Amino acid sequence: MAIVTGFEKDDAKRRGPHPTEVMAYWLMLPDHGTGPILQISSLKSGERKKPGSNSHTRQTFQFTRESAHQLFQILKVEFKF
Repeated sequence: MAIVTGFEKDDAKRRGPHPTEVMAYWLMLPDHGTGPILQISSLKSGERKKPGSNSHTRQTFQFTRESAHQLFQILKVEFKF
């Protein structure tokens, strides 16, 4: 888990899409003095969400207002929104 503070374009060679799909979950965390936080999580591919469980196979990113805006700008440019 980590709070995303910014983005840099990756110089890695282009690769194809991943062979598996997952569902992503999002929620807004309340302002704790630093502004609201957008949290996006997914489970490892092949894992099922179990009600009431807090799976350790979860990947979670948290975005501040500033980093969410940077992501928004990337999506606008790359997907031509």
